[in-house]
Amino acid sequence: EELKALMALEDMKYHTLVMERMLAEEKVAIRTSSRVVRILDDSVVVEGADGRRTEITANLIVVSIGLHPRKELADALQGSCPDSYVIGDAVEPHRIREAVYEGDRVGRMI
Repeated sequence: EELKALMALEDMKYHTLVMERMLAEEKVAIRTSSRVVRILDDSVVVEGADGRRTEITANLIVVSIGLHPRKELADALQGSCPDSYVIGDAVEPHRIREAVYEGDRVGRMI
């Protein structure tokens, strides 16, 4: 998350708390004030607000790229792995609820 807090632009703070709890239960690491700078075969390199880069081992990477579709990023990632799907704001901006649904739906397909 490039912003300082998860779902910072959402107006439903209860849902933010629920989302954070669900992610914590699944041991999902959340990094705020960070951005992905490189995706490798089994890891991702993120850069924090201080400019420091960290490589994180991962077997699944979810890229959330903001409120405006960035089709060039999705196109650039195509072919970097056997299966890739464009969902959420990369298709059309909408609320976190729809993004979670799409993520769950595609996750079950994989």
